[in-house]
Amino acid sequence: PNTRLVLLAENYPGYQNLCKISSIGYKEGFYYRPRVDYEILEQYSDHIIALSGGIMGDVPWTFINKSKEEAQKKVERLKAIFPDRFYLEMNRTGVVAWDKINPFLQEMAQKYSLPLVAGNDVHYVTPDDQLAQEVLICIGSNKTLQDESRFRLGSSEFYFKTAEQMQKLFKDVPEAIENTLKVADRCN
Repeated sequence: PNTRLVLLAENYPGYQNLCKISSIGYKEGFYYRPRVDYEILEQYSDHIIALSGGIMGDVPWTFINKSKEEAQKKVERLKAIFPDRFYLEMNRTGVVAWDKINPFLQEMAQKYSLPLVAGNDVHYVTPDDQLAQEVLICIGSNKTLQDESRFRLGSSEFYFKTAEQMQKLFKDVPEAIENTLKVADRCN
């Protein structure tokens, strides 16, 4: 499957590199969706910050669906592509897979001296918007709410959380909260 990687521009040259990456994804890598490979990222990685991403992120997906060793190789490669600009993104959305992914990310952070960030996979703004989100998913997949085979996000925690909620959620990993703020400060 197409895995994901969060890319953030530090400044205007980083924004220009993001535009180049996006253009290449649409013009040369398009297959149902735009795609790029690591070679393109290597070529245009200057001034870009990378986060390992959510459940479909390249590192988490590889860890869950392939092996710890293959996920570790992805960490090594991304650290090489984005030196001092690669962050491992922990999530606590109530999806069970994160109970396995987060300890792995913490292990990789320690092993490779990589910073952790606290992420939150946001699909809707407030907890009250969950039903509307499920209806939209049903419309997009031609299913009904009663259909047991329909896609579900997996929890009711995919709303935009406040700083206080995130601090409470990651109280045992305060550096992840601190690093999230550092990433925001690095982006112009």
